[in-house]
Amino acid sequence: MRHAHLLFLGSILTAGALALTGCKEDTAAGRPIIKRTAGGTVDAKTSEKIESKGFQKKTGTTLADQCYNEICKDNTVPEILTLLKDKETPGPGMKDYFTKNLLPLLTEKSKNAQKLAEVRLARLEATEKNFQNVVLNPAQDQTVKTVMLLVKPEMLGQDVSKEAMNLLLATDFQKAKNSYTVKKGASYLQALYKDKTIESAALSEATYIQTVQAELNKALGGSIMNVDNISLQKAVHQEALTSDDLEAISESGYGIRLFEFFISGPGAKSLAQVQLKSEDLIKIYQNSTVKANLRQRMGSQEAVIASCEKSYYQTLNLYPQDSQLQTFKAKIELVRKEAAALVGTQDPAYNKIMAATFDLPKTPTEVTKSWVHTLKSDMLYEPNEAARTLNYDDATMFTLAVITSSLPQDNNYLCGNMIDLNVSDKTLSTEASVKVSWLSVRYPAVGMAIVAHELGHIADQFSTGFGNQQICVKDKQPSSIYAGEDFADWFSSKTMLELAKNERLNTENMGCFFAASNQTLSLKNSDNKDPHSADLYRALQIHAQLGKKVPATCEALAKQENPKATESCQ
Repeated sequence: MRHAHLLFLGSILTAGALALTGCKEDTAAGRPIIKRTAGGTVDAKTSEKIESKGFQKKTGTTLADQCYNEICKDNTVPEILTLLKDKETPGPGMKDYFTKNLLPLLTEKSKNAQKLAEVRLARLEATEKNFQNVVLNPAQDQTVKTVMLLVKPEMLGQDVSKEAMNLLLATDFQKAKNSYTVKKGASYLQALYKDKTIESAALSEATYIQTVQAELNKALGGSIMNVDNISLQKAVHQEALTSDDLEAISESGYGIRLFEFFISGPGAKSLAQVQLKSEDLIKIYQNSTVKANLRQRMGSQEAVIASCEKSYYQTLNLYPQDSQLQTFKAKIELVRKEAAALVGTQDPAYNKIMAATFDLPKTPTEVTKSWVHTLKSDMLYEPNEAARTLNYDDATMFTLAVITSSLPQDNNYLCGNMIDLNVSDKTLSTEASVKVSWLSVRYPAVGMAIVAHELGHIADQFSTGFGNQQICVKDKQPSSIYAGEDFADWFSSKTMLELAKNERLNTENMGCFFAASNQTLSLKNSDNKDPHSADLYRALQIHAQLGKKVPATCEALAKQENPKATESCQ
């Protein structure tokens, strides 16, 4: 759960996670399911419910729509937008709890945000006329370059960006962050402080954060790097720490380490090779919507709070209870058993799959506690941010202006990063660690296939027995970017066949689940940076790999868009 008091750091770290493609976080969905773009954009109005089943027939007349309707007609898991919409209604007691316990916190937080927006807008308007004469000090210059590396790497040039990113990926703290992204909890601290207890590691990291934060802010001319929170104070005073505390300390520590690395650490020399022009940075600010966004935040936040309330009810209705988690754990073991048997005991991937760890989603109660913890922690420190902004000089305001101009506007800042309603299963193959989403647990007909897909990434990384299949799935596509994900789909399908044969457990085509949210279907992915094949392509591959006949409409579509799409990789 990301902590909003990190100022711009929260958005930076999210952008950084997207930029660090070398981290090998392999996901079944590949991008937020609510904003899927492969083959088109999401539009709930283009689907028509069929009876009471989850399948929603596409009403278009294209070959792609007809192909989808034929191969996906047996799916029962609801399309994601319909599923989310159906779960907006609060159950017994939910409305009362939200009104009494969460609404006051959200209201106070929105007031703090309004005040900060008012002060920042006034300071921007008072100082922007001086930006053309501003000379950033070395720390400010390196901070801006660090942001550009993560969100606008073209500003630094390909060679410098690649060099800097490779240096970052080699650090212990980035490796710890990679592990934490999947495992959460104390994993970041345990990776950095291997010889210490969790409590001792938390104390060491909190002490480091406070020391380096002060040094960085002194160099920056203002408290831009402020990550103070309740959890840091608890660690310093050696009080009992919860999982939420450990995660807050980990996220704060990573943010501080990232900027220290490029401001004054080993990564500084790499970024120093580039000289950013002041006029280019001013253009970023002038072409941004920063001031408009601040004015919007100064207004009524009722719509944002209402969105949080809706997301909260969806979370309570969708996140699994303890009994559902226990049931799915047993299903994971069945998938693991068949996946391991598929690779064989002599294959290097066998022991990796058998030792793979699975991080399951929180229960609704745990999510609620985490959200309350974050809101209360934020509100102890946010009021001070407005006062600090009043004291920023022109150079510090210019630094802040360029940074915020480079980041996407967070329109749901109150809760958008605290509740995860996406299909967020992912794998850290190097550590054989799998994160399981709420959807996989609640809808195991798709979830078991997704778990097998994640284990497929481990097989892809370590197995020596699937060379022909890896080459085959790669050769079916015009780009090798899809090879890893397509192999994981192949591995999942083979595992599901064995699961059906040996355990009498039938699963559903996860490609159909993803494709259901596409407005315009295609066998081609229009996003050339996405390592996942188009959702309909995935659905077609899984359909064939499960031994089902390819419909004539899909054959015709393949001839038009990718003749190799119907070739077998058995």
